[in-house]
Amino acid sequence: MNSLRKKIGLQFLVSNGATVANFSLSVILARLLTPEDVGIFSMSAILVTFAHVFRDFGVFSYIVKEKEVNLQTIRTALGVLLLSSWSVAAILYFSSYLWSDFFKTPEVGDVVKVLAIGFVFIPFGSIPFALLTRNLEVKRTSKVMAISVVTYFIASIVLAYTGHGHMTMAWANLINIIVTGAAYHWYSTTPMPWIPSLKGWQRITHFGTGSITTSTIAALDMALPDVMLGKMSTPSAVGYFNKAVSAVALPYTVFKSTIDYFALPYLSRLHHANEDMAGAIQQASSYISVIIIPAMVWMTVMDREIILFLFGPQWEGSVNVMPWLCLGGAVAVLFRLTPPALMSIGKPYVAAVPLLLILSIKIALALVLFDGSLVSFGIAMAVGQIIGIPALLFINRHYFGLGVRRWLRGNVSILIVSAATGCVSWLMKTYVHPNASLFFSLLINGVGFLVAWYVCVITIKPPIEVEVRRFSASARGILRRRWSDT
Repeated sequence: MNSLRKKIGLQFLVSNGATVANFSLSVILARLLTPEDVGIFSMSAILVTFAHVFRDFGVFSYIVKEKEVNLQTIRTALGVLLLSSWSVAAILYFSSYLWSDFFKTPEVGDVVKVLAIGFVFIPFGSIPFALLTRNLEVKRTSKVMAISVVTYFIASIVLAYTGHGHMTMAWANLINIIVTGAAYHWYSTTPMPWIPSLKGWQRITHFGTGSITTSTIAALDMALPDVMLGKMSTPSAVGYFNKAVSAVALPYTVFKSTIDYFALPYLSRLHHANEDMAGAIQQASSYISVIIIPAMVWMTVMDREIILFLFGPQWEGSVNVMPWLCLGGAVAVLFRLTPPALMSIGKPYVAAVPLLLILSIKIALALVLFDGSLVSFGIAMAVGQIIGIPALLFINRHYFGLGVRRWLRGNVSILIVSAATGCVSWLMKTYVHPNASLFFSLLINGVGFLVAWYVCVITIKPPIEVEVRRFSASARGILRRRWSDT
């Protein structure tokens, strides 16, 4: 258990370093690029994000979740991945003009072509990355992540500064894919075959079909704002909405890489060992939710200050939609582990049902409620997420034995912590620092929020309380040793 804690801690630190670097890059690019540049890239990237679902064909997840992987499995996985990835690359490249016509924006096609080229190189890094993740080789993957972050950071700033505009992230992405793929090969601990195979492809594609179905719907859900706003409004509206999304996603982004890295291999091992999946899902979900959901409540209170401080006054149009995005995001976090849990038991297609329901509701509500404002669109997204809760609860009960009452009991402490910390933040904003500058307003309120969160966790005792006490004790021990040394 201590070994796993150390790996989680290392992955958390490295991924947070990457998060800080990437978000810092976002802040810098927000000042080097215009909302239209960001909007054009976003409209282009949604097509590529959707295409990634078909490119991978579930190969990564298949390798990670399998009980045993041999050389033939790797060769077959490489063969399936090359076939699917290169097919997608060709389709994207030669159909780029259709996407330009759809948005009536010629620049979109140029971005899509460059992003499509990246699909040619992706397979060579995906297989070694999957194998390293399967074996929880955190130190090696962390080194590759550092290389990737530095590469993308430098390439993006140089390209933006030299006037590449909306093409900045596209070229930086291609450079990063090539460098990162080479790094994964360099740090791989498993001999990588260069000759692919399609022997036994049926087993991988059977799993991949289910994975694709679920991932396709998830990709459509992510792309929905860009597609609908791009069609019903303007590129600037897409840019404003995406900046709000990126701000709201910050609390989750801090933990996303760690969650994605450990969720599937950890749950797969529990499944193969016939362990209690319901208890593991409930506990792990509580750890995630009791951190992220209160943070989203805090962002709802401090929405204007966050947008203006991070991106500048030109992005003030992103402020009003943030509370609704926070609400929808908080609901989604409660069920964050359901898809990887279904993947771990070999039923990735099951998650497609609630996702399709949620997506359909969001589309319907957006068509009905959208009045030209981002707020009306944000309301549609949040309400759609809420309506999908019963379907997700049914899946948890049916496949993992996690009943509704047990789920509710496990989340009571999360709601109390979120409400209490949110009240503290609102009171401080209203009465303690109403006229402070953006920086000091965020600093004072952020410190108050963290203190309130710590007190609530120690008092209410959600599952993470044990880890918080352990971390606090370790921190105090380090400080005492340093103090005695001086």
